[in-house]
Amino acid sequence: MKNILLLTVSTLLFITSCASTSNQFLASGYDDKEENATLSILPVQAETFFEYFPGYTFGKLENGSNETFELYLPTYIERNTQADVKEVLTSAYLEGSNFELKELPLDSESQFQILGPKDNTSLTTEGINSRFTLILDQFNYQMYDIETGGGNYAGHETEKETRLRFETKYLIWDNTVGKPAAWGRVKSAKRYTTMEKEMLYQQLLDEVLEQILRKSPFS
Repeated sequence: MKNILLLTVSTLLFITSCASTSNQFLASGYDDKEENATLSILPVQAETFFEYFPGYTFGKLENGSNETFELYLPTYIERNTQADVKEVLTSAYLEGSNFELKELPLDSESQFQILGPKDNTSLTTEGINSRFTLILDQFNYQMYDIETGGGNYAGHETEKETRLRFETKYLIWDNTVGKPAAWGRVKSAKRYTTMEKEMLYQQLLDEVLEQILRKSPFS
């Protein structure tokens, strides 16, 4: 009986573990995380790629969150990993014709698409050769309401709660071999209050980056 119980618990833990990572994928050959990796960051923005992908839905941020997003990314990654962030890539360093709409396998979606480099492309700039590039695509903050409370009987009426959510697609590109190393879709949400707006932007970004780094090819 004890053995059956242990087996059941183990099976449940395994299923839970698989479900929690169904929206993220790490390519084969990257199970042993690389130490002291060099990294560049690429936020996919319309100003760089609209000419080549005019019908694509690009990520969009509010003015206040945009600064938090771009300036905070390298700081968080270097503080929480051994990686050395070399640069944040901008339109000055990129050629849109080297990119394409990629379809990659992902358990949680029948068709996962993300804007990424064509195979065998190396996203490096003059004098800077990063092993990996973290590409963030279709990133956005969204505010929405949910109903909270105890139900539809007296004394337990539902109330509306405003929440802020950040979500993004991502692709970690291996510049050495010109292939995807990891990819997925991640998100995080918290209760929204005007007084804590700036702090919420950062906290949600923290939680999303933590998910990405947990399933990354570098430590």
